[in-house]
Amino acid sequence: PDLLLLDLEMPAGDSLAVGRAAKGLLPAPALVCLSVRADGEATRRCGEAGGDALAAKGAGWDELRREIERALT
Repeated sequence: PDLLLLDLEMPAGDSLAVGRAAKGLLPAPALVCLSVRADGEATRRCGEAGGDALAAKGAGWDELRREIERALT
């Protein structure tokens, strides 16, 4: 895949492990993390997962589109 949207608050599973595994693919997809919190903790967790960008859930489609474009460039 070219892009992976990763929910940092997955109800079942380890989002960090999913992100790391995806980044191990060749070629690695761009990774946009989604979080209900767009704070320092979410930024840190996104980075640990290999994320290229972070979008806050509920911030709207424009922000999500912007972060996807940022991650793909």
